[in-house]
Amino acid sequence: MRNMASLIEIEIKKFSTVYQILVHQEPPSELDAEILAKKLLDRGVSPFDGSQCTSPVLEQVLSKLLTNLNESINGNPQVQLIIQDFEGQILKNERDIFIYKLALINAWALAILQEIHIHSRQVYDQLDDWIVEAVAQENAICQ
Repeated sequence: MRNMASLIEIEIKKFSTVYQILVHQEPPSELDAEILAKKLLDRGVSPFDGSQCTSPVLEQVLSKLLTNLNESINGNPQVQLIIQDFEGQILKNERDIFIYKLALINAWALAILQEIHIHSRQVYDQLDDWIVEAVAQENAICQ
C-alpha cells in the first residue's frame, strides 16, 4: 500500500509544482497520500476487500485527494482569476492528467492487490489442508 501512496505522491508533486508556477502559491489544501494512507491503515481500515475486489484505503485516499484538488482549483480566488487565461488552461490540463494518473494507479493497485489476495488464499488453503492432515496423523498415532 505504501508503494501506491509513493506513486501518488510523485503525481501530487508534479501537479503542485505546476500549480505553484502558475498561481505563485502552494495549493491551499494539503495533498498528502502517504500520511493519509498511513493514518487509515493505523485505524484498521482494510487495505483490500477480496469479496468486492476493492481497496477501502485507496478509495478513501483518492476521494480525499480529489476533494482537495477541487478545493485548490475551484475554491481559490487567485485561480479563478487565471482560469480562463492560457495559464488556466495549463492548470486544467494538469488537473486532468493528475486525475488520469490517479485512475491508472488505482487500476494497477487493485490488480496487484487482487493477485496477492488470490495467492494468499491458495497458500492459506494449502496450509489448512496440511494442518488437518497433521492433526489426523497425530490422532492416529495417539490411539
